[in-house]
Amino acid sequence: MDMTVGSLDRREDLALRAHIWVDHRGDYEELSDAVPKYAASSLQNGEPAEALATVAPLPGPMTSRPPYTGRCLCGHISFEVTSLLQEVAICHCAQCQHWHGYAGAYCLAPSAAVVLHNGKDIRWYSASLETRRGFCPECASCLFWQVLRGDTPAEQMSISAGALDAPTGLKTGRQIFLSEGASSYRMSESQIRAATGWSSPAPSF
Repeated sequence: MDMTVGSLDRREDLALRAHIWVDHRGDYEELSDAVPKYAASSLQNGEPAEALATVAPLPGPMTSRPPYTGRCLCGHISFEVTSLLQEVAICHCAQCQHWHGYAGAYCLAPSAAVVLHNGKDIRWYSASLETRRGFCPECASCLFWQVLRGDTPAEQMSISAGALDAPTGLKTGRQIFLSEGASSYRMSESQIRAATGWSSPAPSF
């Protein structure tokens, strides 16, 4: 049985061993470290597979443009986004670690631009007095994250980048809450880093 790293109480003594199924990665993901990478599983027919010599870029559009589509794992909840999406932010906060099993990858959009199908079936979990997280009741896919202002959701909604249909044309723009996660392999010198707090640039649409 595999355990998610984010569910562990102590993980600072763990080391990254490999990336697997990298051909299925999001086109916004950067894999710039030196650990072995595998197109699919690291095992084939019970035997060790050969690691990739290089990781080829994924095909797709060079720019991000609406409309975007996405869905949960089982397809019960699907959605469209009719506005531009912000660049992907990788969040290492404790909530995201437990929610996703590791760091979360999100892109921000105006809530009014997110058109939900079977949206009435989404389950919302209040992770704190200031936040709520939406998931599919059938397959438990983590789909949305939203700030609460009192009992009212904010006018923006963060969408799990992994729920978007590929290719997205998006790029990773920043990483936040790095002080709460031991996930150095996701970091890149080209990204804007914030050690604590929600210190990412104010969104603009």
